Amino acid sequence: MKKLILGLTISLFTISCKSESDDKLCKKWDIGKINPSADITKGRFAFDFYSNDLSRFHKDNNDYIRFFEDGTMVITIYSKFNIGVWKRVNNDDINCTVKNQQFNFTIIRLTDDSLIFAYDMLQKKSKSAPFFNIFSIAENFHADNQDFSEDKFDPFSIKNNAWRTTPSIKETEEQIKKRSISHVDYLIAYHNYAINKGGLISFDGLNSPFAMTGEGISFTNDYDSASWKSCFFDNKDADLGFYLMDEAYRKVKPNENKDETNIVKYSLDYLVKMRKEME
Repeated sequence: MKKLILGLTISLFTISCKSESDDKLCKKWDIGKINPSADITKGRFAFDFYSNDLSRFHKDNNDYIRFFEDGTMVITIYSKFNIGVWKRVNNDDINCTVKNQQFNFTIIRLTDDSLIFAYDMLQKKSKSAPFFNIFSIAENFHADNQDFSEDKFDPFSIKNNAWRTTPSIKETEEQIKKRSISHVDYLIAYHNYAINKGGLISFDGLNSPFAMTGEGISFTNDYDSASWKSCFFDNKDADLGFYLMDEAYRKVKPNENKDETNIVKYSLDYLVKMRKEME
């Protein structure tokens, strides 16, 4: 009986430790620079490269990784949005699968505000040589602790990025409409996020026909770009998706009391009205 109680106690302790650790891990982590003086050695890792030179892997320092409690994850690579799954191998090692590719990393440090993990990378010695060098990379992330409990404030959720996933079969007009509405929902969440964080809106690298100008949000001349069309089954579907948004955009009456000092709030108001026109 004592052994049973001891076993249950150990099991419950293990579960509680895992839950506490996962609570820290399950959030959005923004890429950041590693302090070279930081003690990030652990186990077999002796780092040959620190991610201070972010341009090699992360465009404009805007990449992030996010873990969800249900085992799903999102990660941006060169500012491109990717959906995957993750699971713990043990307390330190995480296995991830993104686009049918698996990779593993070891957690070096995990606090409420900081995540440092390490992984191995293969690099060819030369273009003609079939041999590879293996070197370890440490990546440093800092926590984005904003409140993402509501969809309208969370532009980084899988739900608000559903429009990015290219369909494998041709969609109906109703499905294309839902995809376009999903894109507007993303933009609304993005504007709310920027307002709460006190930042600016940037559409650089975004698969969107919208742009932010001095007058507020508007369509770009490059609305038929390959990046926007990549979100649809074919060009015809992409054109319809744009048309549905454009039609709603033109129906919205601009706010005559526009605050010239806060274009982001003005654009958010415009998007909310546009969203209602699409229903």
